Amino acid sequence: MTDQELFEKLSDPKYFIETFCWIVDKRRLKVPFLFNPPQAKYYANRTLHDLILKARKEGFSSLLEAMFLHACIFIPNTRAVILSHEMEATKRHFDRIKYYLQNLGSDAVKKYVVDLDEDSQKQLKFPGTNSSYWIGTAGARAFGRGDDITHLHLSEVAHYENQDVLTSVLEACVPGAYKVMETTANGVGETFHRMWREAKDPQSHSPWKTHFFAWFEDPSNYVDPPEKFHLTGQEVNLKERYGLSDGQVCFYRNKRAEMADKSLMPQEYPSDDVEAFLSSGRHLFNLEKLSEKRKLIEKTLPLYIGDLYDDGKNIKFRDSEDGPMRVWKPPRARRQYAIAADVAEGVPGGDYSVGQVFDRATWEQVAVIRLRVNPGEWGRMLCTAGYYYNNAVLIPENNNHGQAAIEAIVAANYPHLLETPELWPDVKTVKKGFPTNEKTRIMAITSARNAVDDSTVFINDPITINEMETFVQNADTGKFEAQKGCYDDCVMSFAIGAYCMKNLTVDESYADRVKPRRTVGSSSMITERGDSYQGRRKATGY
Repeated sequence: MTDQELFEKLSDPKYFIETFCWIVDKRRLKVPFLFNPPQAKYYANRTLHDLILKARKEGFSSLLEAMFLHACIFIPNTRAVILSHEMEATKRHFDRIKYYLQNLGSDAVKKYVVDLDEDSQKQLKFPGTNSSYWIGTAGARAFGRGDDITHLHLSEVAHYENQDVLTSVLEACVPGAYKVMETTANGVGETFHRMWREAKDPQSHSPWKTHFFAWFEDPSNYVDPPEKFHLTGQEVNLKERYGLSDGQVCFYRNKRAEMADKSLMPQEYPSDDVEAFLSSGRHLFNLEKLSEKRKLIEKTLPLYIGDLYDDGKNIKFRDSEDGPMRVWKPPRARRQYAIAADVAEGVPGGDYSVGQVFDRATWEQVAVIRLRVNPGEWGRMLCTAGYYYNNAVLIPENNNHGQAAIEAIVAANYPHLLETPELWPDVKTVKKGFPTNEKTRIMAITSARNAVDDSTVFINDPITINEMETFVQNADTGKFEAQKGCYDDCVMSFAIGAYCMKNLTVDESYADRVKPRRTVGSSSMITERGDSYQGRRKATGY
């Protein structure tokens, strides 16, 4: 092999790591660093912006440490940084990197020697490439523009005490830097959870790519089952759902038995990214129920995504990858619908205006509209959606911003805007829309919780479920609201809809008596478009 051929081989991180690096495995034995299945899977699918959510002890820290070490050795001017969540973890990171350096090579392969400047307990310097490798604890130092980070690994980022460090360290990365956030979960609502949800939401346009690794993807998570090994009903479901062997189920059973707090098992050894975030706390909605509902719809893609267009004669649906409307069921002839709406100010970066479309016969959430738009324009959009769904009853909340939307609906002469006697016949003062006050808010939220617990309303939208997972009771005020940094616009519009589904009377003659001002596009046309569009959505992984 020529020197050039050798250099090209050494320039490949995987070749270098598996040829020269050693690790201490779970049995405390010194073994060559050969990628395990989760490591190999991540390595083959890595990008420049990666979020890794995983079970415990799958070797991602070891992999990233070795990859960054390779960069320091071979790539000039590398500035690699690893941040951990606690001092002991920082020491383990540093010790593993030093172990790689001290044991590079073997009897079969010439030892690879790396020259280092005098190192500290936090930083290694590589004079041959003018590179450095800094290992520290989150919050131990501030990062600024002069740091010019090229390789960043945020280890167990969900467990950082101060999440504000993320802003400064990410800002210190140079354009094109390789950034990885890797962690076990730590409940819903914290920064990593929000970033994970945003990365899976096509409307957010997040640059981050999600990588989930279940506990059973590590082949070492196996225990030979005893001779008489009988599965519980829950274990049977686990085995069938994920195609597990008895040995894997036995490992899971034993690991759960060892844990002092059994409720942390889904967090520490998750089977999917939904249960990974389940945690106890003052959540309004039952998280296990939400997990069940998410699994039920995980393969149910929207029939089509886009927006509605009124050309003066017809209302048509236009495909758009990032459109604000997601439709699971198109309007059906003679079927009655209701659109419950939360109204926001419409400012960039603010809350969303959300419209939830419900089939009044089946109580199914058939479409969701979610965007930032001024209240007046939102009112006109609700009219268009209402005509599209067979003159649906519009139920915008009547608050400060909602009043502007209601005025726009009235000005457009829309035929069916909810009035309070339709919900509360004994009320003497007639108001348009859903009057949001402390009493009615609690009534609506209670209806939403009951709808989830009793499965009386079928939910298709994963974003609505996302918001339900982060809807909690404020410890200071006692009010149920979104966790800090999260949204509750889908929750509140759903809550209004759930209350109205239970209390609105279905008028069987309404669709015959009230005709729309516009002709709505036919359901057959929509279905034909939707079939081909769903195929495209599968390809994009919505």
